Amino acid sequence: MLCLVTKSKLRVERELTEEEAEAVRDPLRDDSTAALALAVLSEGRENDLWLRCDCRIDIDDDPLVAPCRKAMGAGYSWRVLQGKNRPQHHPDCVFYRESREERAQRNWRRAAWVRPEGYFEALQVRKGGNSAELDTSGDGTALTDPLHAPEEDADREPAERRMPALPGLLYRLLETAGLTRVRANEPPPGIGGWTEAMSAAAKTIEVAPGHPLDGLLFPWRTGWERQRVHARVREAAREFPEGRVPQGFVCLPVLNVGERSLPATSKYGELEVVSRIKRPTIGGRAVSGPYLFFGVVALTTRRRGYECVRGWAQPIVSVHRPVPVDSDFERQAFSTLTTTLWMLDREFPDAEFTMEKPVFDIDTEQGPCRPDFLIKTRRNGEVRTWVVEVMGFDRPDYLAGKEVTHERMEELGPVLLMDGKRFERDLTDEGRKVTGRIRADMGA
Repeated sequence: MLCLVTKSKLRVERELTEEEAEAVRDPLRDDSTAALALAVLSEGRENDLWLRCDCRIDIDDDPLVAPCRKAMGAGYSWRVLQGKNRPQHHPDCVFYRESREERAQRNWRRAAWVRPEGYFEALQVRKGGNSAELDTSGDGTALTDPLHAPEEDADREPAERRMPALPGLLYRLLETAGLTRVRANEPPPGIGGWTEAMSAAAKTIEVAPGHPLDGLLFPWRTGWERQRVHARVREAAREFPEGRVPQGFVCLPVLNVGERSLPATSKYGELEVVSRIKRPTIGGRAVSGPYLFFGVVALTTRRRGYECVRGWAQPIVSVHRPVPVDSDFERQAFSTLTTTLWMLDREFPDAEFTMEKPVFDIDTEQGPCRPDFLIKTRRNGEVRTWVVEVMGFDRPDYLAGKEVTHERMEELGPVLLMDGKRFERDLTDEGRKVTGRIRADMGA
């Protein structure tokens, strides 16, 4: 039976009745069941007791759950107590939670991220809706923001998944512009160079029928300050086809971002964003800048005209070379790997060397993977590939996930590991190991 027990010695205070146990396991069945389940939860909370579960008859110890306060003071719920020495609930139990290792294995066995195709749009009219405004108040809208859209819809295969809208669209643009690839001895393009490449790529992409992206993409902050962005999107909206949301995009290199704004500088004022700016995190901590800020501009129900409604801050190598990275370690690795390309190019003049940063998953026979970097060479018509992986942690769940994906990456080429924890002490030595392995494979 389910029991309420003391925290210290797990002494049984009382056994739950059969009705109480059923209510705890299925509290949403009806109102009376919910009230009974809440009464048990309240009793545990008020008397500082835990709930001992009886789902594991196959082991001696019983798993535990504890009453806890929900975030923002929104009542209480049961929290599964997990730890190195705590037994896990049975998979059929309502309190079962995947372990970090199991979750990592599942995450690394997921379907590949699908590269966004079709129209370049972050905001879409909800089926059956007729409004062209984004609701930011949460009280109903005729728009579906793909950043919070369900994983599946009727227009794609169940096994496919899409990235959140803004990073997916930005990666598509960077890849099309050739900004995720670097050739040996290629200098940074500079802000002017990469914005020109991005604008050229935007001419090949449409936001909506008859509306190329290059007319609605703004890679300069001056345009925002002088309201040119708002004017261009407003003008395009007059001829936007029915069923499409008029929208534009700002793409700006920045060193820092706030929670809901780009901070003011000596030259520019603050650029406000309606919703919280999202960016990659590792262990709950945001990856540091510099960033490529990518935001979507549209109308909202706030009746304040065209605003930047959502934003994504993508960490990049530098403002002069917007190669996307997923961590500070990757940014450091990129620096030494450009030296690797330079050295190999000098030693093998009959070969061409490039480095790529994959931004979408690559399918292999064993499943999808996304290497940190790919170094490729073309020599006498033959193309060879080396996979470079930057290892950042020693956690069992992290290593379990990498063990799965590294097997897949081996189908692409030899996997060369760099230890990110050694970068601060000896980044150059980690780069030398990669250079030495490729040199040996090239037959030097």
